[in-house]
Amino acid sequence: MLFDIILVLLVIISFFLGRKKGFMLEFFSIFKFLLIIFIINFSYPIVGKILKISIKNSRDNLKIYIITFLILYLTFTFVVKISEKFLKSIKLDKCDKILGGILGVIKSSFIIFIIYIIVLVGTPYSKKIKDKRDNSIIIKEITEYGYIYTEIFPDFIKKDIDIFREKLRKEKIKKELLKEFKEKNKEKRK
Repeated sequence: MLFDIILVLLVIISFFLGRKKGFMLEFFSIFKFLLIIFIINFSYPIVGKILKISIKNSRDNLKIYIITFLILYLTFTFVVKISEKFLKSIKLDKCDKILGGILGVIKSSFIIFIIYIIVLVGTPYSKKIKDKRDNSIIIKEITEYGYIYTEIFPDFIKKDIDIFREKLRKEKIKKELLKEFKEKNKEKRK
């Protein structure tokens, strides 16, 4: 539950930071995330070879993926920082702050999805992370409704998401069957 509260706070804080930065700066900040997600699929195997990290399992893949993400994130953040003064000078009058806030919320959804991936791929290696994942309402909702976005990620991430999604589906069926069984027992007793 604490994990869910932190994610909700992230969305709220992102809204206010987006309002402060304005539309143009937030737009390019979101574009940065989209570009990273697009490029990372092609570049993370190359980074693995350069760093000489063998891709044996999901954990090694995740290490390479995170390192690649950080390299790309820092590179594109540097580019956005260089052009920040110019981007701040472009204003959309009254709509600038509110649109910046909305884009801040959208950007936080990218961050939450990245956290989601790290949590899912990291669960086989940490009981603490697994417990947080299993108790998180937001993680379950992302797994259910954000599944279509997994196509943009590498196979090792898709595989872990599929495994967790199947687990949730089985739990849901089990709960529904138990509920139905209890209702039938109540009817029989009457």
